[in-house]
Amino acid sequence: MRVSFSIFLISAICLGHSQLQNTRVEKGCGNGYPHLYSVYSSVSAFLMDGERRVATGQDSWAKGEAVGDSVTGIDSKSSSDIPFRDYLLGLFWVFVASDLSYMLVSLHIKILVKERQVFEETVKARTAELVAHGEELRQQRDMLKKQHDEIEQFHTQLSDSMEFAKHLQDSHLQDKRELDALCGDHFIIYQPKYSVGGDFYWSSIYEDNVIFCVVDCTGHGIPGALMSMVGLVAFKDVVLNQRIVSPAAVLEAVHHKIVTTLSISTPGDTVTSAMDVAFCMLNRSEGKLWFAGAHCPIFLVKNCDSEFPSLKEFPGDKRLVGNPLFRGRFTEHCLEVEPGDMVYLFTDGLVDQLEQHQRRKFSRSLAREMFVQICSLPTEVQKREIVNRIAEWKGSDVQTDDITVLGLRV
Repeated sequence: MRVSFSIFLISAICLGHSQLQNTRVEKGCGNGYPHLYSVYSSVSAFLMDGERRVATGQDSWAKGEAVGDSVTGIDSKSSSDIPFRDYLLGLFWVFVASDLSYMLVSLHIKILVKERQVFEETVKARTAELVAHGEELRQQRDMLKKQHDEIEQFHTQLSDSMEFAKHLQDSHLQDKRELDALCGDHFIIYQPKYSVGGDFYWSSIYEDNVIFCVVDCTGHGIPGALMSMVGLVAFKDVVLNQRIVSPAAVLEAVHHKIVTTLSISTPGDTVTSAMDVAFCMLNRSEGKLWFAGAHCPIFLVKNCDSEFPSLKEFPGDKRLVGNPLFRGRFTEHCLEVEPGDMVYLFTDGLVDQLEQHQRRKFSRSLAREMFVQICSLPTEVQKREIVNRIAEWKGSDVQTDDITVLGLRV
């Protein structure tokens, strides 16, 4: 509607402007074309009146005709028609600008509507993706929670089982009061790698002889603990029931008992099991110490109260107790001892412990040096010193193996 009206206005003004120019040329040469100028003025006045009618809501054609008749005199009002024409041209450009603005705004609105539709479709698609992804995450969360609950339940059961196994193993190991009654002045360090371990110690009395040993069984944790129970039962049976007390004979008897106990029904197939053992029998009245070992040595330190104590190492045989692949007899050593001497038995967990930074083993040489330095101290002080040195050497690293150290003063 606005475009049609503007086109009509353009045509009228162009026609009027053309006739006006001709009238100006012939204005001084007679009448010219006064009727054309009158038409232009009438159309212009009619258009102005029409715009006013549209604006004010009036619809009287009579008034428009009166206005048209009032402007037919060209001579009397020719001087005031030129500003009026400029006004009409300005009005024309206002309508043109408004039409162009309307068209541009309409086009921009259409573009914005289309972009909004595209944006809404994109948002819907992304929302659907997020909902699907959220559902997948919820399923994964539920699955992880279920797995966490199962692992936590399993960990609780395993911890309870380990605690019960530790209780069983500790109940079979002799406490300090019993060892004091059997061994006299001594100390014992028992540090399994886990709650339970494959090391164990045992002591007994046979007539005037004190029997004591440390044993390192194959494996750590629960497997090692089960093997230690088998080994402990075997040593008790051989010494207490069979009344075998000679160290070499005890190792032979325990070896055959372990092989027989752990044999599988299939002929020729056996469980690979082994024990490192340091077994001693001490007679304080005679000043003699009998020793037999399987991969485990003992250290005997004499002249502990002197300025220069002397340490002697007695190695065990290079065979294992309980492994059917090893044949031959164990060697028995008979040593002369004096009151005040120190005897040290230990498993390989002591010498194999790794240092925190340099990753080197504690080694037997450092163990010998340590025992020489502390041999004159009371046994309880020796125990604290060994524990502190192991802790300093290990640092924040994990423990390499089960550690058992038994020190006995003659």
